[in-house]
Amino acid sequence: MKTLLIGVGSILRTDDGAGPLSVEKLEANPIEGIIPLDGGTVPENTTHIVKAENPDRIILIDAAEMELVPGSIRLIDENDIAKSLFITTHTMPLNFLIDAYKKICEDIYFIGIQPKSLEFCGEMSPEVSQAVDTVYDLIKTGAFADLEYI
Repeated sequence: MKTLLIGVGSILRTDDGAGPLSVEKLEANPIEGIIPLDGGTVPENTTHIVKAENPDRIILIDAAEMELVPGSIRLIDENDIAKSLFITTHTMPLNFLIDAYKKICEDIYFIGIQPKSLEFCGEMSPEVSQAVDTVYDLIKTGAFADLEYI
């Protein structure tokens, strides 16, 4: 099974770098069958890459304001994204991106990590950094699909 892991966010905004850091971690420690892709702050620009890769599964990772303890990890249902319950820092609402990806691949998971701060030019919080490590381990073991939904 080919899985495309897409990290979304900005490393310039402290905890919003959770997605890109997840990609970096996967690049440094590859997991067989999982292809890392940094979607940055304009993840809609990755649609052509997703189409070319034609994955069996897509995992999106992003910092998401879920009103939880910083570093909390949850699966987010696409319908909740459409209701704009989750604040992100991106130019296009992520539900539009997921709709575009669904034309390529039906098996999509969106993993949200609760940020502590989204300030510019600071360091990522220890809580979110640890959450990125936890998400990597969950993906490596396949247990990410068992995460609780928000």
